[in-house]
Amino acid sequence: FGNLVSLYMLDTRVLARDEQLSYGDFDLTSAQGQSDFVSAVSSPTRALLGSEQLTWLTDGMTTSSSKWQVLGQQVLMTKMHLPFEVLQLLVSLQVSQANGADTGSLLAQASALFAELAQIKGRILAGDPTVTDAERARVDTTAPYNLDAWDGYAYEREVLLGTAIAAQKNLVVLAGDTHNAWAGQLTTDANNPIAASQNAGVEFATSSVSSPGLEEYLALNTQGPEATAQMEQVLALLVNDLAYSNLVDRGYLTVTFNQEQASANWNYVSSIKTASYEMQTERSKELRMLAGQPVIQG
Repeated sequence: FGNLVSLYMLDTRVLARDEQLSYGDFDLTSAQGQSDFVSAVSSPTRALLGSEQLTWLTDGMTTSSSKWQVLGQQVLMTKMHLPFEVLQLLVSLQVSQANGADTGSLLAQASALFAELAQIKGRILAGDPTVTDAERARVDTTAPYNLDAWDGYAYEREVLLGTAIAAQKNLVVLAGDTHNAWAGQLTTDANNPIAASQNAGVEFATSSVSSPGLEEYLALNTQGPEATAQMEQVLALLVNDLAYSNLVDRGYLTVTFNQEQASANWNYVSSIKTASYEMQTERSKELRMLAGQPVIQG
């Protein structure tokens, strides 16, 4: 793509990936178990790309003269961290679904918990002085919900994002194997030795063609559009780095680059089960990143 885009196609499945962690190996109900979990996820020995691929990528980004550094890869890089309370309930829901048990009561608990925590987070963001330390801890004590993604391999992500910041590169990450549509702000951790707590770039992720996603996991496809809209709003509120999600629709993503900006457009269809369909224009979405400004803009 000349001096406009350098595109790097990554493998996050076969070459060097360490075995995925399991929530079942940790006691998420205890402070020690939560600490052990966080330590395991962020261990520098955990590899997703592997040293050879990571070195190839960081060297290429650093020396590239292209306006945009674009990573094409499978899984979400955005930090999708949820409160531990939510994780505990989702683990129970996952086990019940795997065993074929009735999950009605757990889904009701999940819905109520999401709403309760979202209300607390909203009060915090509004500067409500009545928010207690205990309430703040409920929403601030978080961990990744999807260990199949970059959240389960945090060390290499920090190296990559820190490199992009240090080299002053315009970074855009594209993801596909996520089943739902997402857009996220790529930020470094507070303890990143290269660049702490800084914006490094953006991520645009497309929905699957047909595979079910979070909507099936949370039974949103049986609750109607209002429940879906509410859950999308709640997730955007609870997940600090999440800028956009579509949890039910299927379609495709187009991303356009020029010297000034990278523009992402999500397009959705009315049906994937019939030969005829209509574009759902009311659910389409456009977001962008301006060159030199690594933040998502509407």
